[in-house]
Amino acid sequence: MFEGRPALPASVARQLRQESGFGCAVCGNPIVEYHHIIPWHERHHFEPKHMVAVCPTHHTELGKLPQHKAYTAKNNPINIRRGLIQGYLGGNKSQKAIRLGGIVALNCRSVLDFSGISLFSYKMVGGEFKLDVFLPDQQLWPEIEVKSNEMKALTAGFWDIEYKVNWVKFRRAHRDIFLEIDFRKDEVEIDGRFNILGTDIDLKMEKTQIGTNTFSQIHVENCGTGLRLGPKGRILRPNFAMATPTLKHFPFM
Repeated sequence: MFEGRPALPASVARQLRQESGFGCAVCGNPIVEYHHIIPWHERHHFEPKHMVAVCPTHHTELGKLPQHKAYTAKNNPINIRRGLIQGYLGGNKSQKAIRLGGIVALNCRSVLDFSGISLFSYKMVGGEFKLDVFLPDQQLWPEIEVKSNEMKALTAGFWDIEYKVNWVKFRRAHRDIFLEIDFRKDEVEIDGRFNILGTDIDLKMEKTQIGTNTFSQIHVENCGTGLRLGPKGRILRPNFAMATPTLKHFPFM
């Protein structure tokens, strides 16, 4: 924020993120700043129609280009065109454990498993914490997926996505946190509220609710799977070879 300039209203920042698909209108980078197409020094304003969400690099670049270039990017943002946001989540190399709601897991390959599909898991690679997340829609197509800290998510179903290098928060609606991933603490912390094939999962540090079961202050160590839920058998994830996604159940071996 420039000296003497008031802070950008949160509602304006959110509107600009929404219209750009929660990333830079030019390149899609989820780390965004808010560019005044009509410059602040010409008119002091926070008018969304004359502003655009862009990454720091394109913020600088657009400031040197004719205004129509910024309006063109604003009216045709790349994340809206592809319906996808991508970014890298990183942290510090000292992290070794994960807090998933009220469950703390150490040295567990899969922290939460749904009928053979790992929803949250991690591994240590070269002393660095590498997170995997799979949150699907009701046909089990991925809606949010993280592979070794590389995040991809569909944008269409979200009211807001806020992103930093080491933190991301997805909301379906105001005050409704669908998923929050935080790499800024001593443990990688994950909270949220979502539904997997009719099973409600509410992850909070003070209390985790999964279906009708409540967990709090649970510690699991040195295990293959920390917590397993879902129908008996193994669900096969859909893939693009299927004409229509279907769920197939296989008995555990």
